[in-house]
Amino acid sequence: MKICSCYEVSKSELVKAIRKQMLESIVDVQVVTKASTGCGRCKPVVLEILKREVDKRSDKNTQLRLPF
Repeated sequence: MKICSCYEVSKSELVKAIRKQMLESIVDVQVVTKASTGCGRCKPVVLEILKREVDKRSDKNTQLRLPF
């Protein structure tokens, strides 16, 4: 599914970039993928995807795992 029609960036490309490169901000996403740097209509969706992925990452890091 295309999120950014200006640069033909799909949702899967965004998620992959955010996860692989540990992107933290909209500027990071824009630099790496160019999404939301054209007309800007996709920026709210890009921000939503970024927030969800960053939240998932922080949720993973909150559980203490002790070796047995």
